[in-house]
Amino acid sequence: MSSPSETPVIEAPEKSTLSSLNEEPLELPIEEPVEEEELPIGEELPKTEEEPKEEKPEEEIEEEVKLNDDDIDIDSPVKRKELLAAYPDIFKKFPYLEKSMYREQQYSELFPTMSDAKVAAERSQILARAESELSNGSTEEILKSVKNNDNEAFLRIVDNFLPTLQKLDNGSYIHVLGNIGKGFIQTIVNEANRRGKESEDGKTLMGTAVVLNQVLFGNSEWKPPSALAKPVSEEEKKVVTEREQFARQRFDEVHADLSERADNAIKSAIERNIDPRESMSGYVRSKAVDDCMSILDRAITDDTNFKTKLDRLWEDVFRTGFSRAAQDKVKAAYLSKAQTLLPEIIKKVRGSALSGMRGKATTRSSSRVEDNEEKPKVSSRSATPERRPTRKMRTIDFLNQD
Repeated sequence: MSSPSETPVIEAPEKSTLSSLNEEPLELPIEEPVEEEELPIGEELPKTEEEPKEEKPEEEIEEEVKLNDDDIDIDSPVKRKELLAAYPDIFKKFPYLEKSMYREQQYSELFPTMSDAKVAAERSQILARAESELSNGSTEEILKSVKNNDNEAFLRIVDNFLPTLQKLDNGSYIHVLGNIGKGFIQTIVNEANRRGKESEDGKTLMGTAVVLNQVLFGNSEWKPPSALAKPVSEEEKKVVTEREQFARQRFDEVHADLSERADNAIKSAIERNIDPRESMSGYVRSKAVDDCMSILDRAITDDTNFKTKLDRLWEDVFRTGFSRAAQDKVKAAYLSKAQTLLPEIIKKVRGSALSGMRGKATTRSSSRVEDNEEKPKVSSRSATPERRPTRKMRTIDFLNQD
């Protein structure tokens, strides 16, 4: 990410950045649920006998083989012609697969193994942080990292710093030495003051300080250490602060707008697919939609690889001054991830919701049968309408009556 002083000018988009979300609904490749026979309330679901699992002979049982990332031979992928010969419609059903094959080929040319790709990604992040620190004039974190990882390398940097600086810029080299000399002179003067200027030791030390100043700077006038870089004025600091605040405010607005529109598109897709046969009550359907959204959010949050990818896309949004194209990439990545996860989530939540409804219906029917069995039998000959005992209707009877 660029330094605050290099923050790009932000232009407001002509129309809503994410207006296309509501125009193009999110389509999910979810299979229609198998139509089930409706059972009258109170009847138990028929028990199905589990089919015996066929046990393979010991000699036919294959031991599970676990491959590491580096064990996969990516130099000999399946050819497109061979894949189409075996599965003619595979690219029509899964158009993303064809793109991923070509993209995988390009990745493999840059990174022969997954380990190489991971190392490159880590180094890229380290380099980005180092670039940001250096642009702000700080080397502390870089030197600290080198010292912690390899102390000998840190010592070599220390040994070579001044000679390297002299080669690159002699004026800067002399400036650094001058500030070091001023520090020595200041120390001598402080010690002379402590011992007393009028004492013999004080006079000697003050004379030494004057001579050293003349040798280093050609005069006896002492000046405190100075900086080479131009000092930042209060006005410049104010401008930088305002730019950072504006960028943060703009980011919050774009992020909130993107999140709201993406959630609306995802929720609409869930509502279309969670109960296509309208088997659920309104409350159960609403609860199932909320459960899908919650599970999806948790799954995306826990995916560290996707989070890293999303962070990089947001950095591009900042670098391009919140351009429409960069925002569209964030939107596309998020919806693509949701489109991959939702089918399985919807199937799971739908099955749980429908099985819960069947269980409650069976429980209510059983309760009704028990209530009928508990009712006392009254003989028609011994009880007249005037003498028939009155019985207060229970709440459950009232709710279950026709």
